[in-house]
This record gives sequence, C-alpha cells and structure tokens, in this order.
Amino acid sequence: MKSDEKDGLMFLLDDRIRRISKEVVQELHGAHSESASFTGLDSELHKLGDALRRIMVKEFVSVREAALLLNCSDGHVRNLVNKAQRGKASYPIPFLDLDGVTVFSRAKLLEWAAQPKRKLRAVS
Repeated sequence: MKSDEKDGLMFLLDDRIRRISKEVVQELHGAHSESASFTGLDSELHKLGDALRRIMVKEFVSVREAALLLNCSDGHVRNLVNKAQRGKASYPIPFLDLDGVTVFSRAKLLEWAAQPKRKLRAVS
C-alpha cells in the first residue's frame, strides 16, 4: 500500500471514529429526558474525547484501547486474539505478544478493521 493510500485510509478512519463518537453522544443525549442535567453527558463526552485523543497519538494500544477504537468489548478483542493465535481466523487481528502482554499497532489495527471480511459458510 502506498504512503498516500495509507494517509488517505488513516484520514477516513479518523473521520469515521469522530462520526461514531458523535453518534454515541447523540444516542446518550436522546436517552436523557429534557429535564436531565447535561453535566454528566458533557463529562462523558470529554472523557471519551480525551481517551480517543490519547489513543490516536500512540503507536501501540492496549486491549482496552483497541476495544474502544473498535467499539466492542475487551472480551471480544481477547477472543479475536485467541482465534488468531490458534489459526482459526480467516482475517486474524494484527497483534503483538510482548512476553504475555498483548498490544496492537494502532495503524495496522485500524487498517485491519477497515478491510471487508467475508464469512465462510458451511456447504451441506
């Protein structure tokens, strides 16, 4: 993949993460009644924004940070790693095992997440 294509992909992924964050905030906002205080929502929005900014400047991210980027649970990320380790994944998640500590290259993880994945169906 060329450098320009990688830069374009990273821009698209960054933009997608921002849009997902906005959608989450809108859903949280919609779940609150009109009389509810927006202080809690504003605080959560700032926490999410801070966490995403910290993640986006790192080269390697933890399981928890990967889960936040992928909008899934830590357990799901661990299951994806486990499948990759056992060779049971068609599209294995890119991870590094640093003597028992699992980390992810943020750029490779986002690139992997953007790839279309087809599920194989059993033929009877």
